[in-house]
Parts: sequence; C-alpha cells; structure tokens
Amino acid sequence: MLHKRAGSTYNTAVGAAALEQDSSGFQNTGVGVSAFRFNKTGYYNTGVGINAGYYAKKEGNTFIGAYSGMGERSPGSNVAADTGTLNSALGLYSLYRIARK
Repeated sequence: MLHKRAGSTYNTAVGAAALEQDSSGFQNTGVGVSAFRFNKTGYYNTGVGINAGYYAKKEGNTFIGAYSGMGERSPGSNVAADTGTLNSALGLYSLYRIARK
C-alpha cells in the first residue's frame, strides 16, 4: 500500500494500520502491522516489524524489529510521550519503552 494523504509526501506503509494517523509527515516508511501508527507529523522515519515505532512522533528514527522503539503514552493522558529524534534500534523489543523526559 502506498500511503498518500493531502499534506504528506513520499510515505510508504505496508501492513494493517501502518502510518495510520499520518497527516503531514513525509518520507516515512512503516512495514508491519501498526508500524509508526501514531506518527502524525514526523519525517525521515523507518520502522520494520509489528508495532515498530508505534507511538514515535519525531524525526530521523530507525526501528527494526517487532516492538522496537514502540514508546508509550504519557501517564494519565491519551497523548504519546515524546520519543525523541535520531534514535536507532535493532532487535525485538529494543528501545521498547523509549520516552524522553
């Protein structure tokens, strides 16, 4: 599936709910169920594997492996915690609960 919405360019999503919430992000690749699901405006991200970068919302991240760089919601909130920029993770659950304080 080639992911194209008004305002977003050169995104590629393969898998159910991959890049589902993207609204204006660009040059993102999400391969796997829910890869970068909540990335709305981030750019230059790559995620391969189920839930890779699930809550990630910044730029320049590479997450390879199931649940890598998944992130988490802010406590008591429906908003994802800031996962930061320029992260790289390789392997199952690597940087799983990443969150910038």
